Amino acid sequence: MGRFAYIPYDPIREEEREDDRLERKAMRKEQIDWAGEDERFGLKDPNDPAYASLEAFAAELRDSGETKFDHNDVQCLNFRLQIPAPVIRANLMAWGFQAKHRELTRHFRGARSNPNNRWSATA
Repeated sequence: MGRFAYIPYDPIREEEREDDRLERKAMRKEQIDWAGEDERFGLKDPNDPAYASLEAFAAELRDSGETKFDHNDVQCLNFRLQIPAPVIRANLMAWGFQAKHRELTRHFRGARSNPNNRWSATA
């Protein structure tokens, strides 16, 4: 029984794939055009110098007298540094900062919403 859909190693194809990977990596490091409120960042600008590194963000919090950070800060750091959010959160908590409690918006069902769908929020 032989293999099927086997693609032999092709150095040209591998070089193109590596170029694509490097291009995507460079695109991630470019600053984005921030146009105000965004779902991921809230009212925070991810291009702010405070989000350039974890140490810079921690120094910014200490200088302002804050002891808590919120999920939008973590999202901005995640976007700029390409570090997983749980790692960012753990590092900030290890430095003595606390995460703010995230208030969830509640959606209530209206009188005309679909009775078979308990998650619908249309009124």
